[in-house]
Amino acid sequence: MTKLPFKQHIADLAELLKQLGIQHVVICPGSRNAPMIQVFQREAHFKCFSIVDERSAGYIALGMAAETRRPVVVITTSGTAVLNLAPAVAEAYNQHIPLIILTGDRPAETPPQFTNQRINQQNVFGPNANGFYEFPPDFTDQAHLEKVMHEAAGVIRSGCIDRQGPVHLNLVLHEPLYREIPLKTMTRFDSLNNPPPLPGNGFNTSERALFSEYLRAQKKVLILAGMAFYGASARNTLEALAQRFQVAIVAENIANLNDPAMVSAPELVLASATTRELQELTPDLVIAMGGPVVSKRTRLFVQGLESVPVVILNGTPERSLPGIRELTADNEDGTDLAHLGTKDPPTGSKRGLPGTENMSADNKDESAGNKNESAENNNVRQGTGNNYGKLWKEIETRTAEKAGSFLLTAPFSNITALSKIMKRVPAHTIVHVGNSGTIRYAQLEPARADLTFQSNRGTSGIDGSLSTAVGTAMVSEKQHLAVLGDLSFMYDSNALWNRNFPSNLKIIVLNDKGGGIFRLLDGPDRMPFFDEFSVAGHPVALEHMAKAFGMNFLYANDDYTLGSCLDTLFATGAEKTLLDVDTSGSENSGIFKKFYTSIKQQ
Repeated sequence: MTKLPFKQHIADLAELLKQLGIQHVVICPGSRNAPMIQVFQREAHFKCFSIVDERSAGYIALGMAAETRRPVVVITTSGTAVLNLAPAVAEAYNQHIPLIILTGDRPAETPPQFTNQRINQQNVFGPNANGFYEFPPDFTDQAHLEKVMHEAAGVIRSGCIDRQGPVHLNLVLHEPLYREIPLKTMTRFDSLNNPPPLPGNGFNTSERALFSEYLRAQKKVLILAGMAFYGASARNTLEALAQRFQVAIVAENIANLNDPAMVSAPELVLASATTRELQELTPDLVIAMGGPVVSKRTRLFVQGLESVPVVILNGTPERSLPGIRELTADNEDGTDLAHLGTKDPPTGSKRGLPGTENMSADNKDESAGNKNESAENNNVRQGTGNNYGKLWKEIETRTAEKAGSFLLTAPFSNITALSKIMKRVPAHTIVHVGNSGTIRYAQLEPARADLTFQSNRGTSGIDGSLSTAVGTAMVSEKQHLAVLGDLSFMYDSNALWNRNFPSNLKIIVLNDKGGGIFRLLDGPDRMPFFDEFSVAGHPVALEHMAKAFGMNFLYANDDYTLGSCLDTLFATGAEKTLLDVDTSGSENSGIFKKFYTSIKQQ
């Protein structure tokens, strides 16, 4: 039996990831993971980043994967270092972001008193990961090595690439840990050249028929487009539906669909609408797609629709909506969706919708020459007949004007400061919005189409908002802005502990000296433990934190100083800057409640 070279499987694992096109590797220091560090850092193909804090490292990798749309590797040592990745893994699982977690592990020792820095790492992320595989500490021969490597490849392929999520590979490693590992690999991965399967349809047969039926009958359909990585094809598909049918599309800023026909501030609409308007806004069918929707009023509105069917779309709109693929495919029953809503669809009609780039000259002639189409149906096809979608937009526009008037004159506070900030952010910036109060303030005006919004809404935790922004900016050439609450910033301040901190990221902290979100909720302030244990006020001076990490520091505590600081923050060439927006002396909760009173339609 030929003995395999020292820790040959680690060299083969690096080759596997290289062949899968994976480049970015976040490495946390340690000893049990030293063989992996040796192999990945010496290979020029990989871009390796050293991050000491494992919790921050997991979120930095999450941000990198979200930006590149490719899996990112995280390498840690054994023990609690592994557990510190759990929050980021859970967020990746819920956002469908691909991460590959490689953890070193210690073999069991006898007697157990000799065990050091060891926990049970078997499937430690449980249902929050798409797959787990453990490498054995020893290999009998090359056939055994190849079997193991192909099994690991299968876990990565199915759980990380096909299904888009995190997978965990645990490597039990005997000492020695610091001997040279061979450069040459021994496993062939020819099967990796097979392309992954395309995502399946998000509707079953009955749901597809139901959706088509509602479109044909021009019934009111509400589409909730939650947070997701939508592309141009998805946006075009949804836009075409809104142009031709009684379809309203709710897509908050974190959906980044940025279409003028869509509603990006449903919280404004539902907070302002009259009782009669709420009745008119009630849909006949709800289609839900993507991830979370922030607006609580939207959630309560949909959950209160007792007799209205709600269908959850698992696939992407362009592939999963019945009969539509880039607006050229026919319906399952043979009816072209271009003609749904018309009395008599033309026989023998060619594929293609009026107004699409791929429409042939024949299609144009056929559409223009269809003499039998009624004026009413023509309005539907030209986008003038969607009264349902228009109602949502009219209320949003009306309420946004009221909201803008209130915010212009309201006293300095969290809500007015964030409104001013969002109006001043340079175009084409990627804005990372923290959780709790910050994300809710950001939903109170229509989204700017020239900005991209990101937020950790998979689990909605505050623990990694800054690190995720840091990771995204590290692999991006665009300008980035993180807007966070003070507790969120301090909780994740080790994101600043990074020798490769990106110069294209600016940070703004809305600092009300505690968990201000709890002052906005109805009930907590009546509890005797409220101030000490919910708000958790603090005396931390953010200036000292910023300077400890070598950051420039700006401070604003009123409208005038905020405007001046924003000029400095967004000036060309400004680097590594933290802006502390101190609203601790403001009546934040009172102004927030007055805002809602001001927009209510009388």
